[in-house]
Amino acid sequence: MKSGFKFTLFIFFICALSELSAQVRIDESVRDSIAVSEIECFIDHEGDLTLGEVLGVAFDDTFDEAGRYLAKQNPRRQFWYKFNVKAIDSITSPVAVTFLAYSHVVVYVRSENEDIRKYKVGSEDIGNYYLEDYNQRAVPILETVDSCQVIVAVRSKSRWASETSFYVQFASPKAFDEAKMANRPSKGGSGYLYLLFCGVLLFQCLYVLIQWYLVRKRVYFYYVSYIFSVFCYYYLRFSAFYSENKAWAIFDAGDMYNFNHVLLIVPSIFYVLFAITFVDLRIRDRKLYKHLNALIVVLSLCAIAQFLLLSFPNDFDKLIPVNIALFVQVPVNVYALVRIARQRRRIAWFLVIGSAIAFSSHLLANTLPLVFPISNLLLSPLEITMIGVTLEVIIFNSGLLFKAKEADLDRIEAQNSYIRELKSRQTIQNEYAEVRDKISSDLHDDVGSSLSSIGIYSYAAKENLNAGKPQQAAELLHNIQRSAEATLNAMSDLVWATNPRNDSNEKLIERVRSFGYEILSARECLFKVDIDDRFYRIFLNQAQRKNLLLILKEAINNAAKYSNASMVLLKVEVTDNAYTIRLKDNGVGFKPDLKKDGNGMNTMRKRSADLGGMFELKSGSSGTEIIIKIKS
Repeated sequence: MKSGFKFTLFIFFICALSELSAQVRIDESVRDSIAVSEIECFIDHEGDLTLGEVLGVAFDDTFDEAGRYLAKQNPRRQFWYKFNVKAIDSITSPVAVTFLAYSHVVVYVRSENEDIRKYKVGSEDIGNYYLEDYNQRAVPILETVDSCQVIVAVRSKSRWASETSFYVQFASPKAFDEAKMANRPSKGGSGYLYLLFCGVLLFQCLYVLIQWYLVRKRVYFYYVSYIFSVFCYYYLRFSAFYSENKAWAIFDAGDMYNFNHVLLIVPSIFYVLFAITFVDLRIRDRKLYKHLNALIVVLSLCAIAQFLLLSFPNDFDKLIPVNIALFVQVPVNVYALVRIARQRRRIAWFLVIGSAIAFSSHLLANTLPLVFPISNLLLSPLEITMIGVTLEVIIFNSGLLFKAKEADLDRIEAQNSYIRELKSRQTIQNEYAEVRDKISSDLHDDVGSSLSSIGIYSYAAKENLNAGKPQQAAELLHNIQRSAEATLNAMSDLVWATNPRNDSNEKLIERVRSFGYEILSARECLFKVDIDDRFYRIFLNQAQRKNLLLILKEAINNAAKYSNASMVLLKVEVTDNAYTIRLKDNGVGFKPDLKKDGNGMNTMRKRSADLGGMFELKSGSSGTEIIIKIKS
């Protein structure tokens, strides 16, 4: 693009040459030595005529017409120009000529003896008389002869070709060499600056490639692809315009522009892919993710269309796909950055700030020369964009390091979560082991002792019957019945507590409510239940639920047997750090011979202590109340 150019060889010649016309410029070194005829033009639209065939046609096309077709950049069309050069006096020093830049130029020099010398501008077969700046080379025409005819064949592949771009410049080889040294690319530092910038980008590519090889994440692959495409864009310019040593150059200016337009689009494709993965849009913003994928499709189609436009001869405007790509991506990118900034994530700000700097540098590079034309002498537009890209790369590198740190923290958190899960499973296994031990102990203590008592009672009842003592035998059989019922209840509670379907506080209250209704309704006593909803969200393990069940069953059973109450109320209250269970009846309270705690009361106290709670008993003429307060 024009923003990449600085004052060059053209400025030297514009100041040093006296113009005979818009197309002919003669340097002072040969001004009084040669005479140049008017330049004639012929347009070969099919581009398949040979030199011999062209010499037989009339060169009657105008420069205006040639300029219009030249601007279409159709590589099939060939433009022919011819003119005569004659020495005013005998040649005392050689005369050379240069032509327009950025196009494929073939020069034929026909001497008086009809010998034809052929030169390709840009090749090494033209001897030492050449200027490499802007791909221009000087062709020697008058060395040992006094006159010659020059025929020039031009195929344009440059979007800078215009109506006045074809010209010829005459000077001595010494003047061309002096101009080359005065205007060589490295003299002003631009060549070294481009080479340094390209070296930084290449080093960055290698660094990110290593990171991608180590972590194998797509964000690194897209980032290195973006950096490499930017590197290609700038290094091709260095090769074409700034490299004095052709060993460092890859393409000349004409060939470079076959890739220039595509390289204006390709970096944007990889940049959008990088942005999508960098801030995890697929997970965090599905809507924006779909929009950016659609943008990638549009940009890819523009890149393909651009490649096809430059690959096949045509008269279409070669900037149409580039302009479409720019027109589409600018508003979409602004929209995307606004949405990403709204995420208020630290990683997102790296992308927003880096992109804003790059966009601002491109905007400044295109507007600053229009507002302050003299700024181009100090800092060219491409140098401004290089500064923006450098800052962008620094910010993105920091963002990738931050993202890697976040990934490490997430990995550590995942490991800690896994460790906590393992500990939780171990705790559950320990609880299950404790429950199994408790079940084994209960079976041994309660059921075992009950079955042992039943066996003893059965033997004693048999002996009493054999001894003719039916009353004593009946009492023993009654004891057997009570022991069997107690054993059955204990087994029922044990089976309920170990059933996984009952692992909730709702099932516990449902079990207590069912038991209370059943035993109290037989004594025409009303049973009310008032439960705070927050109690259902308190975590209780299997052993805790079983202890609460047995405490409440014992308390309800005592109320049914001894209180003569008409109403029993079960109330559960929850505070921030504890919950309180109250069981109150409106009965007669304790009788004098029941004030001393029995086995059931001691069991309730023990189970309350196992729950880490406090057990309190209140009894009077208005009834009895049991209070259990447990820390949650």
